[in-house]
Amino acid sequence: MKLAALLGNDTLKQRLSALQAKGKLTHSFLLTGPEGSGRHTLARILCAAMQCTAPGERPCGVCPQCRKVLDGAHPDICIVDDPEKKTIPVKLVRDACTDLYIRPNEGQRKIYLFPRAQDLNQQGQNVLLKSIEEPPPYGTFLLLAEDAAGLPPKLREFSAWLDALAGQEGLSVHLLPGKQTARLSDLPKAYHLLTIQKKQRESADSKTLSHSTSFQRDTLLDFLRTGKPSALPSFWAHYRPTIESGYSSFVYRCYLYTELFFVVHEFCQENRIPLPESLRQEDLLEKRILLTNSVDDFLTLACQLCEEVMEVRPGGSRHTPSAEQARAYIDRHYIHEVTSPVAFLGLRNRGIKVARPDRTTGTPDHNVPTVDQDKPVAEEQSRMQLESFGRNCEANGVEYFKLGSPRHGVVHIVGPELGITQPGMTIVCGDSHTSTHGAFGAVAFGIGTSEVEMVFASQCILQPKPKTMRITVDGRRGPGVTAKDIVLYVISRISASGGTGHFIEFAGSTIRSLSMEGRMTVCNMSIECGARGGMIAPDRTTFDYLRGRERAPQGAAFDQAVARWEALYSDADAVFDKEYRFDAADIAPMITYGTNPGMGMAVDAQIPAEADPKALEYMGFKAGEKLLGKPVDYVFVGSCTNGRIEDLRRFAKLVEGRRKAQGVTAWIVPGSKGVEAAARAEGLDKVLAAAGFELRQPGCSACLAMNADKIPAGKYSVSTSNRNFEGRQGPGARTMLAGIAVAAAAAVCGRIEDPRKVFEM
Repeated sequence: MKLAALLGNDTLKQRLSALQAKGKLTHSFLLTGPEGSGRHTLARILCAAMQCTAPGERPCGVCPQCRKVLDGAHPDICIVDDPEKKTIPVKLVRDACTDLYIRPNEGQRKIYLFPRAQDLNQQGQNVLLKSIEEPPPYGTFLLLAEDAAGLPPKLREFSAWLDALAGQEGLSVHLLPGKQTARLSDLPKAYHLLTIQKKQRESADSKTLSHSTSFQRDTLLDFLRTGKPSALPSFWAHYRPTIESGYSSFVYRCYLYTELFFVVHEFCQENRIPLPESLRQEDLLEKRILLTNSVDDFLTLACQLCEEVMEVRPGGSRHTPSAEQARAYIDRHYIHEVTSPVAFLGLRNRGIKVARPDRTTGTPDHNVPTVDQDKPVAEEQSRMQLESFGRNCEANGVEYFKLGSPRHGVVHIVGPELGITQPGMTIVCGDSHTSTHGAFGAVAFGIGTSEVEMVFASQCILQPKPKTMRITVDGRRGPGVTAKDIVLYVISRISASGGTGHFIEFAGSTIRSLSMEGRMTVCNMSIECGARGGMIAPDRTTFDYLRGRERAPQGAAFDQAVARWEALYSDADAVFDKEYRFDAADIAPMITYGTNPGMGMAVDAQIPAEADPKALEYMGFKAGEKLLGKPVDYVFVGSCTNGRIEDLRRFAKLVEGRRKAQGVTAWIVPGSKGVEAAARAEGLDKVLAAAGFELRQPGCSACLAMNADKIPAGKYSVSTSNRNFEGRQGPGARTMLAGIAVAAAAAVCGRIEDPRKVFEM
């Protein structure tokens, strides 16, 4: 049986055949369509094509592998279904996925077929999503459904992101990317050609799309090879009218970004030069799409991305032979349970272990519950992940702080409070907010899973030189203005992409006046303006914070270390690629109104007239209105941004003698067991209890929807965490980022209020 057996859908079959011939089939497919549309037939053909061993067009239909597939007897194809039950239980999914990372028995790949994907129960969906997001090296998922509306929201998000192939007889095929986007290099063109014909039949929005063209891939490649960086603005200006014509469409923006990223990816492979930061961080493509506000945003990113690779191409101003690329030795590698499993698996497949386990520190944080940590974790997938993390660490001799232990907590809080983080270190973690540690004058940045494996194996990492930026904030802070307000103000001024490609040094009298907790908050959020990382020169405040910490040097060794650390500052005549200066007097308590951290304003200000309509629609706000008086459903105090003892002290002091507003759910979550112990020793738990609040146990909590602390759809949350993307705190959740004071005012008032008036600051 070949693709010709599928009636109609000629374009679809041509594209799939081409992708198969090039070995470009993605690891996950979603096939939707009514009965009779051919989705089951296509699924069998795809299975045969991926297992076929014959030369030429695949599947051949006659080789032993094809025959086993078509006869339903292939050992590497697992059908996940229970025809006797309406809902497919999680056990079937989990049983099917137990050997994901084991090589196939006979064929080219292991294929997991879900004939009724829409009938998975919630736990089954979670298990499946985890496997798709972190795909196995030999596995392929085939999901079949009559209607995509019955599928988990995350799957629908994936399919909307790259709705690549549309048939003409009622069958749609979506290639779900997961994180293996390198396998999707041909999809932008397919998207551009095939989505149009589908969208033309479905909505007026696509009429704009259908008349739009983007840049030509070959033209851009030629320009990257031979053009001058100074000519980039005029190159992109040529395409501005056509980009503008379709830019209001979210799917068109997805296409543009994907096309751009893959062209640059191809250019880097061709010239054997390092990938730009935007391609090395696994979540940044999705983040860029979500942060898109205007054509100017796209063109700015396009120019930055192209300039970065043109400068390091052979003959470019920053080109170095591959043998001379920067190889950075990593002084401290932090790990947690989310981004390490696949990296550990890579080591096992290679028959090696962690090279320098003494330089690695692990702690689970993303998936942990924040109540009843002395009991078995109720959510099975989270429990399995925590257990696997512990086994991986023990097998490799890596120190880790297990759930409930005295040193457990959020990775970016535990490291500094124990004195493991020190000035001058190179620090990495498979987490974007590793930039937190830059507050100590360390070079700290997040890395992807493949780079985690690289550090495991060698304690080194290859890195291109980033651009440099200095942000100087001088002056005296006004009432109620905290570090969180400072950094939200900065991001609102330079935008959520203003730091792309740069490492930021924060300087000035206002920055120097901050405590170490405040400095960590500032550096933590440097990633939210697109920067590679942030840092602050160490000074007496830094040294006093570290003195006496458990893992910091002690006695004379500490004094010797300080002598070295004192030299870690920028010279007075240092030149930066870009500089910004701000006056602290212009900063008020801040709050965000949209769906990225750059959409921020003073708490008593009006939403700007030019605010992104899509973001406002999601949030239920209107341009020109104030947020003051808007009701609040949830308040979250915690995360690696604002979960330190200073934050809890401030919140407790503000709410002391008051009562939590009725109707408000408040989660007060310390960032570590150390913070929790300090809070209880100082009686903060009693102050909070008297005001109607509960001090929970440490974890990432409601920063992200990976544990039980989720914000329900449509509800409003004032959060002291770092991101407010759509669905970040839960599907449909509406998040307003703020500092401790604004959060405290919302908690006791039940609405957005100016803390300067509520607390008479």
